[in-house]
Amino acid sequence: SYTEVLSVSRIGALKTDLPGNTARADQPLRILFRGNDGQTQTATARVVIDTTGVYGNPNWLGPGGAPARGETELRDHITYEIPDLTGDNEARYGNQHTLVIGAGYSAATTVTRLADLKARWPQTQVTWVTRRNHAGDASGPLLEIDGDSLPARSGLVQAANQLTTDGSVVHHVGGMSVEAITRDETSEGFLVNLEPTDDAQVAQQAPLAVDQIVANVGYRPDDEIFRELHVHQCYATSGPMKLAATLSQDATQDCLLQAGGGPETLINPEPNFYILGSKSYGRNPHFLFSHGLDQVQQLFTMIGERNDLDLYESIRNLAT
Repeated sequence: SYTEVLSVSRIGALKTDLPGNTARADQPLRILFRGNDGQTQTATARVVIDTTGVYGNPNWLGPGGAPARGETELRDHITYEIPDLTGDNEARYGNQHTLVIGAGYSAATTVTRLADLKARWPQTQVTWVTRRNHAGDASGPLLEIDGDSLPARSGLVQAANQLTTDGSVVHHVGGMSVEAITRDETSEGFLVNLEPTDDAQVAQQAPLAVDQIVANVGYRPDDEIFRELHVHQCYATSGPMKLAATLSQDATQDCLLQAGGGPETLINPEPNFYILGSKSYGRNPHFLFSHGLDQVQQLFTMIGERNDLDLYESIRNLAT
């Protein structure tokens, strides 16, 4: 069965009632949800833990993170995840011209997979657009972490950068963002207008004609669920403020080295409402599954007095 949570609110307390007052906890939390029959139902709870994640809510690909012109109309025709290039999908991208947008590990994965596809579909073309222009950096569009503790991650960055060195496999366009997207009725592809992200760049004169668009531009949390609750969000990441403030003090780009927060960073102004997992990091891309397990353990030291909770042992027991 399938259940979609639509909102969480307080019975008997509006968002404007009792700000900063723990008396809000005297009113139960009301959960509005929809089942796979399409009907809405309600339930109540004393404690709600929001672990709905971010992956169903991709960022926009246009300038400054806003939608490009035409993107809202064509959103269902744009891929925002790492595409599956196996089975029937292979023909969707094979011998086609794909525009990849993004400068993270997801974009690097997409680019290297499309390059592998070219071995079987020799007419495959890839144009890779990034906001930052590292043209003066011989290493390529992605910056590698010095002394990276993950050899596979380091290898991915090196492989993606290497593909752009001569442009025969991947054509990299740095310092650009997508201003507009229109449907090319003749080819059933897209016409894409690029604009420079700084005054030093020269605008592309003619629209870029492509067959597929993959936007690996990250994700953001959907706050619709807790819109009627008191959740203090960071203005930069949209994550809960206490955790976001702790994470912002860590300048490392290596998610393995990023310091986590203690149980107090999980507390919101709304009593007994907690946001865990990737959603708690907001737009911060450094979340790891292990961070989520740590959060659950920390939370249950507060609400369940389970100081001895060992989630790693629980997972091992489930696997055997």
